[in-house]
Amino acid sequence: MSSDAAPRSRRALLTAGLAAGVATVASALGRPLPVKAASGGFDSSDAGTAALSAVNSAASGSSALALYATTASTEGVAVYGVATSPSGSTRGALFGADSVDGIGVEGQGKDVGVKGVSLSAAGIGVEGKSGSGPGVSGESVSGYAVQGMSTSSTGVYGYSASASAVFAASFSTHKAAMLVQAYGVSTGVLGYSGVNVEPAAPTKTGIYGYSDSDDVTVAGTPVGVRGESPAGTGVLATTTTGVALQVAGKAKFSRCGRASVAKNKTFTDIMVAGGLAANSVVHATLQTYRVGVGVAAVRANYPSAGKARIYLTKVASLTAATPVGWFVAEY
Repeated sequence: MSSDAAPRSRRALLTAGLAAGVATVASALGRPLPVKAASGGFDSSDAGTAALSAVNSAASGSSALALYATTASTEGVAVYGVATSPSGSTRGALFGADSVDGIGVEGQGKDVGVKGVSLSAAGIGVEGKSGSGPGVSGESVSGYAVQGMSTSSTGVYGYSASASAVFAASFSTHKAAMLVQAYGVSTGVLGYSGVNVEPAAPTKTGIYGYSDSDDVTVAGTPVGVRGESPAGTGVLATTTTGVALQVAGKAKFSRCGRASVAKNKTFTDIMVAGGLAANSVVHATLQTYRVGVGVAAVRANYPSAGKARIYLTKVASLTAATPVGWFVAEY
């Protein structure tokens, strides 16, 4: 057998197939042919007529292409499609895959696999839609799975009518589910509620919360930042040499209150929300002046658990109750 009969390379087969395809295109240009597809896919009722119909019904598992195009130009385009109608939901190219694991469009490139560009200033470069799965899914081994960049607007924008706009989850034991960094001297995370205009971000701030809601139909007072933990610490403030907690304005605590010592009495009992532990300290002071009278002591978890008895040095008044303020802290 001569060397001329050696097996032909894949490129040679593709080139031969392309030559046959070109002949088909040349024939089709004079007489539009109906688009052909597998049952249940796109058919002539969807697409009308087409200038080119490329069909390959090769057996499963074979390396077969219905359409192959190539260009050797450094700025060439292998396949180019344009819908010239000035209106309507036109498409430059429409591809579909009927198989369960099929992919409608797959792009491969050494730099960018798939790139979408909108010719309209307010258009969408790439759009993904799904009934119940992800509209757009990104995967990466060691880089960013999804990256958004903008020179003058929001890099990544999420919107939902009835659920969370953005959800972040991580299985790492020492990495945050969401990591935000402000490279300048502004705010890392800004969350605001109840206002239509974004508040100004303070400088050198990790997290800033702002609420100015005036919706009277929703119960509750607007809260800028809320921290909760059923059995742990709701908010932890620590510092090495600075101020761990700074309050500018009123401070309100649930484990404080105002009690009254009845007339002709030397003590009163209070109930402390959350109970009293061994490291709880109860502070008490008179809220009115009584000559020669003060708080003598406070006995925790007496006369029963969760209560405290406040003792005065003597009877404060024989005719009126004496108000006492109290406050519980932990050490």
